[in-house]
Amino acid sequence: PGALTIKEALQYNMTLPVSTTIIGVDDVAQIEENVKIASEFSPLSEDEMAAIEYKCLPIVRQGLYFRRWELGV
Repeated sequence: PGALTIKEALQYNMTLPVSTTIIGVDDVAQIEENVKIASEFSPLSEDEMAAIEYKCLPIVRQGLYFRRWELGV
């Protein structure tokens, strides 16, 4: 929680070559926010994608603690 905004997460996901994005919500306000983000969407640049990936590295590392991979920067 707190690593990315919902806007960053949705834009990142929708920039990937996917046909569907499934999002859980707690209330109608979140649905409305997600629809607004999706309706205003334009694909992120490579630099914007890389910035989001960098921002998530600490979380990725936590999820892969059991592997010996050297991640990122």
